[in-house]
Amino acid sequence: METLAVPLITNKLRRIVDIRWYHCVSNCEVRRLTEQPTLTTIIQKRRLTLFGHLVRINESADARRILTAAPQSEWRRPVGQPYTS
Repeated sequence: METLAVPLITNKLRRIVDIRWYHCVSNCEVRRLTEQPTLTTIIQKRRLTLFGHLVRINESADARRILTAAPQSEWRRPVGQPYTS
C-alpha cells in the first residue's frame, strides 16, 4: 500500500508548496518542508488508537470478542478447490 500511496501524497504536498518537477527536490525534503510525518507513522498511530479503543471496550461487545477470539485448533479447510459463489 505504501509504495502506491507515497508518490500520491508527495505529489499533493509538492502542489501545495508549489514545487515543480524541474526543481529536483527529493520526497524527504518535501516532507521536511511541509513538516509531515511518514505514511507508516500515521498508520501506526491510527492502529494504536483503534487498539486502545478495543482494549477498553466492554468484554461482551462483538468487536472485543473478535479481537480476543482464537481459531479452533482442529479446524481445517476442506480439500479441493475453494467454493466461489
